[in-house]
Order: sequence, then structure tokens, then C-alpha cells
Amino acid sequence: MTGPGQTPPGWYYAQGDPPGTERYWDGVIWQGDPRGSQPISADLPSGINLASGGSRIGARVIDGFIMVFIQLVFVVPLAGAGNSSTYGSSSGIGTIAFSLAIAIIYEPVLTALTGGTPGKLILGLRVVEAETLTTPPSMPVSIKRWVIGLVGFLHPLLGIIAILILSIMSLVWVFTDTMRRSIYDRIGGTYVIKK
Repeated sequence: MTGPGQTPPGWYYAQGDPPGTERYWDGVIWQGDPRGSQPISADLPSGINLASGGSRIGARVIDGFIMVFIQLVFVVPLAGAGNSSTYGSSSGIGTIAFSLAIAIIYEPVLTALTGGTPGKLILGLRVVEAETLTTPPSMPVSIKRWVIGLVGFLHPLLGIIAILILSIMSLVWVFTDTMRRSIYDRIGGTYVIKK
């Protein structure tokens, strides 16, 4: 039985807990841990905002257009210069090696130098190391974050299927993970933030 001015047992916001959460009050003391929706960036210092899923998709679309343009200008003419463009031929291997070099420069090298790909930079996004929250991330972190993308170079058809699966996994995680980490962020130990 509660007396005058006493709060009856139930779920209430407890001062000091994250906003939007509640904790069970037994009539005398708080019990258990808070439950409910915690802020998406609860583990990050104030002033650091995680990039939204939509802005990350937008950055990837911009990067996709830029990479298609680069491929059309540089790689397609190279592929057409050889006598044979089959996957195992010498011109096919040269084309793949050139495409790989472009991908390495575009993704991990630019991320390590500037904090993101051109698509991310255009939309005000930056890749930060999860442990230190520094941007740009180091070259080893940038390479580690990108290396799973190499599956796209394994085989023309299998590579496309693998990249499609990785992209779907990343989309699901970016929209469901509390820290909005894609598979690339999880492997590389990074976050993508909005500057």
C-alpha cells in the first residue's frame, strides 16, 4: 500500500537513464536495467551524429555513378583493345587488374586520405575509427573495411551475386543496428558519421 505522495509500483522514466527509456519502480527503489528506445548514438560522445541509412544509400549511389563513368572512360577502352576479352585471357586479366587498381584507389585510399569516398564527402559523411573516433581512418583500417569488396573480382557472375548478398546484409544492418554499421563497418571497426 502506498501512502500520500508515494509513487505506486510501475514502469517510469528514471532520472539519469537515457532519454526515452523506462525502468521498473517497485514502490521503494528502481529495479533492473532501463528498457525502451535508447538514442541511436548512445555510445558516441555528444556532437557526433551517425549518418542516416538514407544518406549512406545516397552516397553509395553517387559513388556508383562515378565508378561507372570511370569504368566507361578507362576500363572499357582497355578491354576493347585486346584481341580477346574473355575472363581468363591476358586482356581479360589486365582489365580486371586495372579495375581492381581503380577500386583500391577509389575506396580505401581515398577513405584513408580524406575520410570517405567522393559520394560520402559530397553528402557530408565521414568514416571514423570506432576505437578512436578519428577521421580519416588509418590506411590499415580503410583496407580492412574495404577488403570484403574483393569478392566482386572473383568471377563475373559469382562476384555480382556475392556483392548483391553483401549489399543486402549491409542495408539490413544499417537500418537495424543501433550504431548503423554495415558489414564493411563491422569488419573494419568503423562508423559513418554526419559532419
